[in-house]
Amino acid sequence: MPLLRELLERAKRAKEGVDWLIFMLVTLTCVALAAQQFIENPIARQISEKAAERLHTFSFAIDLVVVALVAATVLIRLLFMNKDNKPWTPVFADKVLSKQLEGLFRNQTSLPIQATVRFCSSEEIDELSEMNYEAFKTGDFAIEREKLLRRNRAYHRRNDRIFMFIENPLIPKQHIGYSAMVPLTEEGLEHYLNGGLRDADIPPSLVASDRSSTAGVLLFAIHLAPEYSFTKSAASKDFALYFLACVRLHAWSLFSPDGPTSGDYPPIYMQTSEGSLRRRVHEKWNFEIEPGRVSANGFPILVLKEPFGRVAS
Repeated sequence: MPLLRELLERAKRAKEGVDWLIFMLVTLTCVALAAQQFIENPIARQISEKAAERLHTFSFAIDLVVVALVAATVLIRLLFMNKDNKPWTPVFADKVLSKQLEGLFRNQTSLPIQATVRFCSSEEIDELSEMNYEAFKTGDFAIEREKLLRRNRAYHRRNDRIFMFIENPLIPKQHIGYSAMVPLTEEGLEHYLNGGLRDADIPPSLVASDRSSTAGVLLFAIHLAPEYSFTKSAASKDFALYFLACVRLHAWSLFSPDGPTSGDYPPIYMQTSEGSLRRRVHEKWNFEIEPGRVSANGFPILVLKEPFGRVAS
């Protein structure tokens, strides 16, 4: 029973559970097909009629289990496995808000919004990691809590500018979200672009500690608390704009508080499980879809090759 509960819990909160169901589905389907083929084979006529009937019943029972597994897989995906990035689709769908966000990572000029942010300290990394876990625990980028905690601690030791708290501009020290930017070394970026590294499995040794060792920056994870999300109320769109201005500030100040000098910022990479969001990021933020580049998580990789004004806007 403990094993069964663990399997069900994993299926509910992470993609691994669905993968397990799919594996069982494929296995049982193969068994059912093999049994059906045997029943229809002339060899089956040589066994007793009663044994053949039992084999037929067994095959039918497997078919019922397969149907149940298909239904369970669909329900788990619909009810428990949320799309991590889907809440941001309405932000781009709003014409006024989308217009304000054009060139967010391309232009030197920032949005006319006073951002209230601070880099996460070593004492706070567990708090941010818990926010990180809750935000992605039922989506395509789910990761076990303890594994995520170990990874984030190691990343923070490697580079203390990776994680940033985004605070409520009206209530000091109240976190409404966070941003994570992961700079990769040349070796790390090569593995990542070739589909050799899932987001959950990027080792700290491939995370760059400074600008000189950075070949590319991953727009790794951003999260705005649901109560401030544009999906809750149209009145929340100002928080969405504020939040993304904070994310931009994080990218801008990743290597220096004063931001990059001309031509001194590496390419920014990102992926998303939401197809419509991918198209809008491409259209509105000028990210290009890398031809033939699919991440180890199974999604196309997008890149902004010349961020923050390397090319005249």
